[in-house]
Amino acid sequence: MIFKSLFGKKKNITNPPPLPKPKAPHSTPEEISQLFTSTLLTDKYQGGAELLNEIDQKLTQEVMSELRDFDTSSIPKIAQASIELMDKLLDPEISSSDVVAVIKEDPALLGKIMQTANSAFHRKSQTEINTLDDAVVLIGNDEIRKLVIGALMSGQLKISSVYFKFFGANIWTHSYEVATMASHYAQNSGINEFRAYLNGLIHDVGKLIIFRLLVKVLEQSPPGTYPSQACFSYIIDRYGHQLTLTALKEWSLDPEWIKPILTYRSNIPSDKMDIDSRALFISNHCSELRRLHQLKLIDDQELSRQLFSKGIEQTTYAGLIKSL
Repeated sequence: MIFKSLFGKKKNITNPPPLPKPKAPHSTPEEISQLFTSTLLTDKYQGGAELLNEIDQKLTQEVMSELRDFDTSSIPKIAQASIELMDKLLDPEISSSDVVAVIKEDPALLGKIMQTANSAFHRKSQTEINTLDDAVVLIGNDEIRKLVIGALMSGQLKISSVYFKFFGANIWTHSYEVATMASHYAQNSGINEFRAYLNGLIHDVGKLIIFRLLVKVLEQSPPGTYPSQACFSYIIDRYGHQLTLTALKEWSLDPEWIKPILTYRSNIPSDKMDIDSRALFISNHCSELRRLHQLKLIDDQELSRQLFSKGIEQTTYAGLIKSL
């Protein structure tokens, strides 16, 4: 079993070392990843301290304690009915009428889909969409399936907090971008685009779990105390993927669905990865680099260098960005 090797041993969690202060240009994947994560708290990079301050030390210790004695109640829940719905939607042979029938099985889901279909982001015309059949006709079977998968997951993945108002929106935007680009990559590669879309949506759920733990810690701390961006990004990068894998295990998702999440962060070169894992790998990096480039934290030259180092063609990057 894929999961057995991943979850067989519990890793020892130790105190983090002093944090390096990121500075451009960022040559290693770890530096780029931590820089990207630091921008999730706010839309501006404020720089990180070279050493953890007193508040960071306290917060880090408490978060480490939470992770050491991790309670699966911290993991977002996915109902079995939702998993069964996704199983049907991931079937590449499903017809438009079958999609409509699947959605109608869940009135709450139907309401979400109609609300989403009528949003300014998705509605293609000024005409209000009044029925699910109209939505499928106007938006298309494929897009409706993505909306359903997104609606099933968004309740678990979206978060809000009085502490960091940007984080929930930023991480959801990143997940949506990765899902959209992975689906587009899959379309052009002959693989299941809806599985690629699902993997993009949930590949960073561990970040949300850590954020919830962090909010819990902050609620017990004096008002006005926050972690530095460097501290937060270190914790996220050190433990985020580990907690994503824990969530996937808890959800009991079909290992074939989420195989790319289990492998895309391995040390295998991207050109040696299976095509599904490569779709997630490339889409994740393109989304991260796009954000850093938009925030002017990397310039055109560094963007090109990072793409080259990851084996991503400039034309591939441009095509995926255009799909958003």
